[in-house]
Amino acid sequence: MRGASRSTGVIGTTLAILSGEGVGVALAIAMLVAVLAQSLGVLGQIINLHFDNRADHFAPRGDLRGVTLMMWIPPILFFLSTFIPAFLAALLARAVSKDP
Repeated sequence: MRGASRSTGVIGTTLAILSGEGVGVALAIAMLVAVLAQSLGVLGQIINLHFDNRADHFAPRGDLRGVTLMMWIPPILFFLSTFIPAFLAALLARAVSKDP
């Protein structure tokens, strides 16, 4: 997934800078977060199918508001599936940082 691989690079760089523990620790934590990001990405795609089907339900009725709402929810879920792991990793890096 594009989002997971992108967030993994950001996470690895963030951990390497903030933790001060070295590249090995940063890489190990980044890989764990990448697995979480992949899982959240797959879960997000599964959930997105529901909203796609709901949009198909609203379209024949001419309910433009319903279709619009169903088309906005999946991008928000995609954002959260990449933001949450990256944010949690940054918090973790800050917690294990040597500097207060």
